[in-house]
Amino acid sequence: MVVIAISYIVISLWDYSGRKKEFFDDPDKISPPGRAVYSDLEKGTYYIFVLSRHALLSNQVTIINRDLIDGMEFRVRNLTDDKEIALEDITGRFTIRTGRRSGIYSVRKFRLDSRGDIELEVSGSSSESDDVKVFISSKMIPAAGGFEVFGRMFLVVLVLMVLQIVIIRILKRLGVAR
Repeated sequence: MVVIAISYIVISLWDYSGRKKEFFDDPDKISPPGRAVYSDLEKGTYYIFVLSRHALLSNQVTIINRDLIDGMEFRVRNLTDDKEIALEDITGRFTIRTGRRSGIYSVRKFRLDSRGDIELEVSGSSSESDDVKVFISSKMIPAAGGFEVFGRMFLVVLVLMVLQIVIIRILKRLGVAR
């Protein structure tokens, strides 16, 4: 049981590190100024995030670097009906530290009323940092996979411990173990 639990933990951590690397290297993230097209988005609310190692200023407390987006303009256009979508400002509402050197925070949100293709355009930036990336996510906290992985690992270890107790009790009833 212990070997199974340790194997599961190692595989989960390996998978999580791969997903995290994939998250940072995703080609859908654009550097300002820039433009990207997102195809076949479902109906719902979407959030525009800024990803940068300078997005969060403090290690102990989440302090947002609002200077990072000074001068940036965000435009979202629905390519299906060729109309611009109104954006709602939600700067700093959803923040997460994604590593020792990186952080993300949400800057705008918009509602897509029907399935379709959209174009995100980011223009201007007063940021002197060249590591800024902008992307769209339907999740409020897109990089929160670590909590999910550790929660699953805890549940698997807990289930394996209970299973071990049950097996020992069964063996005792059969007279195989004392």
